[in-house]
Amino acid sequence: EARPHTPPYAGRGPRPGPVYPEPAQTVKKLVIAAGRQAARPVQWREGSRRGSGRSGVKRMYSRFVALR
Repeated sequence: EARPHTPPYAGRGPRPGPVYPEPAQTVKKLVIAAGRQAARPVQWREGSRRGSGRSGVKRMYSRFVALR
């Protein structure tokens, strides 16, 4: 819904480029607003250290949030 607008040209210097009316939101605020339910654990590989799981090695994973 946010659309940039071009401010009027004052006659001096370079012409202004398009700007958004509000500052961008931080990723931290967006993730907090999404809530804990939005975070999904993703495993991307098995590590090289020994672990206590079925495979015997530690898994490398983290939680990710996908936002539109």
